[in-house]
This record gives sequence, C-alpha cells and structure tokens, in this order.
Amino acid sequence: MKYSVDAGACEAIFGQVEGHVSDASSAHTSVSGDIDNLGAACSTGLAAPITSALNQAYNFSLTTPMTTAEQQTTNAVAGGRDAVSAIQRGDEQMADNSEIAANEVDEVTVQDGKQA
Repeated sequence: MKYSVDAGACEAIFGQVEGHVSDASSAHTSVSGDIDNLGAACSTGLAAPITSALNQAYNFSLTTPMTTAEQQTTNAVAGGRDAVSAIQRGDEQMADNSEIAANEVDEVTVQDGKQA
C-alpha cells in the first residue's frame, strides 16, 4: 500500500479548521455573555425564574455540544497532524533503509579477475 500525502496541503486544511474552531469558540463565548446579560436583566421580580431557565437551556442545549465539538475538532486536527508526521517519518525511514541496504556488501567474490 502506498501513501501519497501533500503535507503542505494537509497543513493548510488543518489551519483552516483551527480557524473555524477559533471562530466557533468566540461565538460560544459571545453567546454565553449574551445569556449572562439577559439573565441579569431578568434577575428581579416576577422575571427572576427566567435567569435559571436561561442558564439551564444554555448548559443543556449549547455549552455541552459546543464544547464537545470544539474539543473533538481540535483532537481531530492533532490526530491528522500526527498521521501526516508518521507517514513522513516512515517515508524517511524507508529511504534510509534502502540507502543502507544498497551500500551494504557482506562479501565480495571476484569471479572474473585477470592475472597481472
């Protein structure tokens, strides 16, 4: 089985994915702040139970799935980088092994030597 990996293209993709994770993380933080602000605006009087409901909805519907997605995507990028690196190291090792094998000579037996 032969692997052909364009490490530069892979790294460009990994960088793009990390950018998307960063954007998602920023949006996550922004929504969290918005929930806090909305909860603070509803924290007194008859609206006070809204704060708890907002926090529960945030915790159940947003923060767990978003955090999970961010972590899984970050882990996938790290795994992809590790895989590309392993393939590159394997290619280097195979090239080194081939060079060593080509230069190794156990015994030289001359069968067509000329008398001097």
